[in-house]
Amino acid sequence: MRRHNVTDFGALRPSVGNRGEAAHWPGNLCHPLSCDLGRTLRNGHTWMERILPARDSAQQNSGALSGGRERPPWGGASDGSTIRHGCSAGHSDGRGFDVAVPHGGYAWWYIDATSDDGQFGLSLIAFVGSVFSPYYAFQRLLSPRGCDPENHVAVNVALYGADGYRWAMTERAATDLRRDANTLAIGPSKLSWNANGTLSVYFNEIGVPIPRRIQGHLLVEPEIENLTNFELDELGHHRWQPIAPRARISVSLGNHSRQWRGSAYVDHNRGSEPLGNAFQSWSWSRTIEPNQTRIFYDLNPVDQPSRHLHLHFASDGTRAFAEPGPLTLYGRSAWRLPLAARSDAQTFAKRVETWEDGPFYSRNLIEHRLSGRLVRSVHEVVSLRRFANPIVQGMLPFRMPRWPIGTRNQPG
Repeated sequence: MRRHNVTDFGALRPSVGNRGEAAHWPGNLCHPLSCDLGRTLRNGHTWMERILPARDSAQQNSGALSGGRERPPWGGASDGSTIRHGCSAGHSDGRGFDVAVPHGGYAWWYIDATSDDGQFGLSLIAFVGSVFSPYYAFQRLLSPRGCDPENHVAVNVALYGADGYRWAMTERAATDLRRDANTLAIGPSKLSWNANGTLSVYFNEIGVPIPRRIQGHLLVEPEIENLTNFELDELGHHRWQPIAPRARISVSLGNHSRQWRGSAYVDHNRGSEPLGNAFQSWSWSRTIEPNQTRIFYDLNPVDQPSRHLHLHFASDGTRAFAEPGPLTLYGRSAWRLPLAARSDAQTFAKRVETWEDGPFYSRNLIEHRLSGRLVRSVHEVVSLRRFANPIVQGMLPFRMPRWPIGTRNQPG
């Protein structure tokens, strides 16, 4: 499998400290980036707020968040400060499930997918240090330095579409965790990297609020592999790597009564501190296109201007910084979170289907126009201010039970 060197475009933030990273260039300049940032695995083959509710007077039903007409759902101007991070080749590859997670920190691996016929979708997230866990948040308050992320692990599975909606997320203790470079097992569920570069996932969880078994197998076949991770905050405490910006997936659910194939995406986030220490909210989306993937990551840091990371992965595996359109408000969630995604100027976005809708989180399948083309995207909005609200914390155990009951702390 041949690796492709990638040329990056845009303003790159200089690295902080001596971290063994590749060079960064400031300013609106164009430079080649010397490290291997991505590669096509099967080129040409089809197989394998601040997002609190804004003031009513400042939000309308839809429209571009530009020209001063609308406030974006995070602080600052519509475009904020465009900060693009360069190659971080000196850090461990996010594919390794044995990544070190410091006390109070986190690591997660995320998969989303849509079927080729548009009838089905899914998302799966495996957490070491479950960032949205009320138990982990409470334990950090009791013992910030002695809170072991391995004692707060979970697999979140959500299935959408013609078969109905199913959701599961059971937090487990360190005794239910087994992991090495290629395998992550949490309770009865497991993710494994295979020798040929594919990712196998077996999940066996109990859903809520109806306690029924959610079981299945996924085989993810990356078509583009990205070897670079990106600093999301100024200090480098939070990193993100789109491991497979474009992939094919085979899905078998239950006793294989439901099977489908489709497009997929895999990424990895990790951090050395709680998310809420650095961010108030974010908006993220990735396009569902046959020959390319565009990713828009808009972050609202704590007490800093908004930050953006907008990437374009072409069919040959090369990566460039995308030129984003304005943030376009396409509605509100049932919990009144403003929903805004990147679209071409003077165009509108619309929600095709709601996948997740919670007090601090919303994930939707949307339709919008990018570079003159009508595309569909998976779009999510997260409000960490909402997550920290004591009322929300009190609601979460009904959605995220813990097994075994109780929180056993393992100070290091």
